[in-house]
Parts: sequence; C-alpha cells; structure tokens
Amino acid sequence: MIEYVFDEYGYDNVFVVCTKAYPLMDTLIKKLKKAGIEEVRLAPFMFVAGEHAKNDMAVTYKKELEENGFKVNQVILKGLGEFDAIQNIFLNHLKRAIEKDDEDIADFKKEYSEKYL
Repeated sequence: MIEYVFDEYGYDNVFVVCTKAYPLMDTLIKKLKKAGIEEVRLAPFMFVAGEHAKNDMAVTYKKELEENGFKVNQVILKGLGEFDAIQNIFLNHLKRAIEKDDEDIADFKKEYSEKYL
C-alpha cells in the first residue's frame, strides 16, 4: 500500500483511505485517533480529481471526519496530474520508454531509486 511507502520515506503523517476497498474510513479514523491527529488536510491521490473527489472526499469524508472530532483545515480538489512536478515525472517516464523500449523495468527502477530516492 502506498501509505507504507510514504512512511518508509519519512512521511509518517500521510494517511490513505479508499472508497470501496481497504482501508475504509472507519479504519482511517482509528489510525488518526491513535496517532493523536486533530487536524487533517484532504487531498485526492488520483491523477484526475473529478466528481468522485468532489462528492466523496470534499463532502462525505469531510463530514465524517468532522463528526468524529477532527478539524478539516483544507480540502484540495486538484488531481495529481495538475501538479507540474507530477507532469514532469510522467513526461520523463514517457520519454525514457520511447527512447529505451528494450530496457528491463528492474534496471529502470534501480536507477530511478538511486537518483531520486
């Protein structure tokens, strides 16, 4: 799960919730309470933040968190694809795929992690 990756790289204040899979909101609420979190910021972890993000996250999740005692101090309604840094990563990966179509994915991952992580 992506939350473990964030945690491994020192982002222990990033929590992930899913609408139709694990972890669901009840699990997230337990984790937030256990961690002593009082204020949260909601942001979609989707390439495009459409109606799903606007309805589920901005309304339903916000309401459920507030009903459980959390202060939602920000709701970000931008998909990952709207951030320049993510666009650059995507374009660099696309360029590399075009230029090195015979490259082993394991070699690419190793080189990428050594360079960026």
